[in-house]
Amino acid sequence: MSKIAFPKLIAHRGASTYAPENTLASLRKAAELGVSWVECDVALSACGQTVIMHDSSLNRTTNGKGEVAKTSYELISQLDAGGWFAPEFKDERVPTLDQWLSCTAALDLGLNLELKGIPSQADQLMEKVLASLKLHWSEDYANLCVSSFSLENLEAARRADAKLPLGLLSKAWSEEYGELLDSLSCTSINLAHQSLDERVMRQIAAHNVAVLAYTVDDKKLAEHLFELGVCGVFTNDPCLLKEGG
Repeated sequence: MSKIAFPKLIAHRGASTYAPENTLASLRKAAELGVSWVECDVALSACGQTVIMHDSSLNRTTNGKGEVAKTSYELISQLDAGGWFAPEFKDERVPTLDQWLSCTAALDLGLNLELKGIPSQADQLMEKVLASLKLHWSEDYANLCVSSFSLENLEAARRADAKLPLGLLSKAWSEEYGELLDSLSCTSINLAHQSLDERVMRQIAAHNVAVLAYTVDDKKLAEHLFELGVCGVFTNDPCLLKEGG
């Protein structure tokens, strides 16, 4: 398993308290606020374009409707992905993965890239992701972790590249995950903060992976998790640990 020096804070979908999630505006705001890593979600459109989108539907974060996997990128690219958040972000667009990676690299940020989409697209999604990483990221995958709730996505990622740093996402720890972490050579396990306690942390320790917690927007909670041994937290507020935060 490759080791990564994860930071204490990873900006969840960019600086999503201050700008519309998973947009370049949110990414740039995260960098402006001083974080060193960001997180985003990637899925495939109907035509096979990689788009930065958390939900399977366009409804919540754009002025469009319908499923991402059944909508062409030509249509998605014309949607307003910012007006729902605040008027000043009207006409912010849904980025492609290439656009996101290019901007992330230019800002010198690390990245947790969460693989979304439907199971049948797992190999196609991973093929597109690797092609984009080849264009925009270092060959050694420095400051990168690719994560997913989907076993199909993680297995496709491992088949595609034995060196790719992987993170297993889950709401809670299960002892069955130990074998999975080992077989996939995972670098991290990313868990809901509510599921973490001393007993769980002891069980995970045997598998030599970093523990990341989501989604943490309270400073005292973050400090408690660090005391438990959590390496880093995903947060909507990059100012979480600043004085007065």
